[in-house]
Amino acid sequence: MLKRFALTAFILAFMLIYSLPLGPALADVNQMAEHYIVYPFMAIGMDVKTLEASQGKGEYQYSKSAEEKSLSGIVYELDWSELLGVKGQLDTEYAVSKVEGENIINQITIRFPDKADREQLIGNISAVLGTPADEGKVEKAPYVYCAKWYKEGILYELQDYGTYIKMHINHAKFTDGKEYNLPEDMFVLAKQKADINGDGKKEFVSIIGKRRYEDSIYMENINILVEPLNGEKGYAISLGEYDGGYLPGMELWDFTGDEIPEVMVSIPTGGSGGITDYYIYSLKDKPELIFDPEKVSVEIEGEFVENYKGKIHARDPKGALDIIATIDLKDRKDVYDELEIYKDGKLVKDMYHELMPYQLYGLIKAVDVDNDGVMELEAYQSVRGCCNADFVANIITFWKWENDGWNLHRIAVEN
Repeated sequence: MLKRFALTAFILAFMLIYSLPLGPALADVNQMAEHYIVYPFMAIGMDVKTLEASQGKGEYQYSKSAEEKSLSGIVYELDWSELLGVKGQLDTEYAVSKVEGENIINQITIRFPDKADREQLIGNISAVLGTPADEGKVEKAPYVYCAKWYKEGILYELQDYGTYIKMHINHAKFTDGKEYNLPEDMFVLAKQKADINGDGKKEFVSIIGKRRYEDSIYMENINILVEPLNGEKGYAISLGEYDGGYLPGMELWDFTGDEIPEVMVSIPTGGSGGITDYYIYSLKDKPELIFDPEKVSVEIEGEFVENYKGKIHARDPKGALDIIATIDLKDRKDVYDELEIYKDGKLVKDMYHELMPYQLYGLIKAVDVDNDGVMELEAYQSVRGCCNADFVANIITFWKWENDGWNLHRIAVEN
């Protein structure tokens, strides 16, 4: 029992010492100090006390009525450079409304500096949020120009009033669920405009999903939604068994060389393994799944070998590009000795000596390797050692669509 307890303790220590760097969404709030921003998808709908516990106190704004004086907003000076690509402290108001006796955040509004250049702002924001789903001059409105981005359940709407520019940040609600036989309380997780079927007309292409729980970022009932620009009814494609994950994303790229973009959906699964499910759909003639991560991958095996090393074997499905690599692991010698994987560089008998390769992907990038306008896949599969936090190496594979299928062109090992 003591030995098992010691083993567990050392694994936890290892995770603290050797874990991979965490992204900003998981960073220590205290280290981010005054620049910490509660992620908008969670902040909207949050009560004021919870917001202030994470983000600190701001300047209160009040509205007055004949009956009472009530809190209408909280103003902060915040650095949005990480989320929006715009540098500097920006005047940010969290609008507040009373819901069942509680002060609840219902919208975020950012006011940009008076001399801000609209085109530069849109360019900086697009570098982070992607191409606007909609953009252009506006008639019969108090503002003259508008650009909209949809990402991870949030609508970012930039409005240019001529003398100043604002951005309103709200939940991107999808309200036409009943029309598509879907739940009504869904969110638009991503949205772009493209000719997705080759008919010469652009459509809105979206990823939509429903929160599993009211205060969760886990989404289910994930669908691809295609809608004509004229407002007529479109169609929805259910991801079926693949329809659960944390704030899915979407990219549109031509992978097949027909000059018509396919839809690449990414669905982070959560957990310490860092797995993200990727699926690619062609909507040219009829919806067709052309990339399934469980069917397009290399088989990986690995084991600890003498003198604090790991040996990895990645196998090409066709047997042409198999690769064997040896990774030096001496930098974690003390931990491995304490866990009794090794003793003085020799493997300890009766211990489990296999490495832990992930057969699913942690990351897939769309890359144009040969600069021909057609995208290939750069895919990462991870190999871990004694626990999930013990990163050993990434197996990087490059896939190209050829002859109606994915062909492996190269395997590399990165540690």
